[in-house]
Amino acid sequence: VGGMMQLGGGLLPQTSAQMLAATAVALSSVNLAGGFLVTQKMLAMFQRPDDPDEYNEYYFIPAAAAVGTAFALYNFGAASALPALGLGSALGCIGGISCLSKQETARLGVVVGMSGVGM
Repeated sequence: VGGMMQLGGGLLPQTSAQMLAATAVALSSVNLAGGFLVTQKMLAMFQRPDDPDEYNEYYFIPAAAAVGTAFALYNFGAASALPALGLGSALGCIGGISCLSKQETARLGVVVGMSGVGM
């Protein structure tokens, strides 16, 4: 959170503190995404051959639409809409972690968490 606060809201870092903050945010995103990928691999180990197919990758569509909309709004001069994308990202990460708390929703939690990280 401290790294994100130091970013200053610009697209590219301007100062050395912002460069360090961007590095910290990038590394923490890699760490978080790696954790969700490892969880997905572990869940795949326990999947039975007769389990029905899961199409959880379709949950990425809303995240991609949110990023595309935010990018379009930014290009049209409505940069004030970008904090909503940050809120969606945070809710996706927290929602993904909370979905991992139950076995029934664990696979969904991986996709929701990765969507949050991807935003």
